[in-house]
Amino acid sequence: MSALRSGTRLALCLLLTGLFASAGHLLLILGYERAPVSLLSPYLYLQVAFATLGGWLAFGHVPDGLAVGGIVLICACGAAGTWLSGMRRHSAGDASRPVDS
Repeated sequence: MSALRSGTRLALCLLLTGLFASAGHLLLILGYERAPVSLLSPYLYLQVAFATLGGWLAFGHVPDGLAVGGIVLICACGAAGTWLSGMRRHSAGDASRPVDS
């Protein structure tokens, strides 16, 4: 009986994970309809922090120095790219149109 409850609990956890992930993506899509990418992108990099926190809380996994360095590098490059893109758009005088690369 314990295995059945364990399987049911796992299925419920997977279902809730899917529902929350779908709701998060829907909210992200709605956010992109209402705000420029340069404003929303920093929030995307919070996913890395929350995934790390989730890994620690759920599995007791603490990233080592190399992993933390990679996380910081990814977040810094993404934030810098978004900031530079916003600055180019702002200096062009039209913050609503996309910048051609």
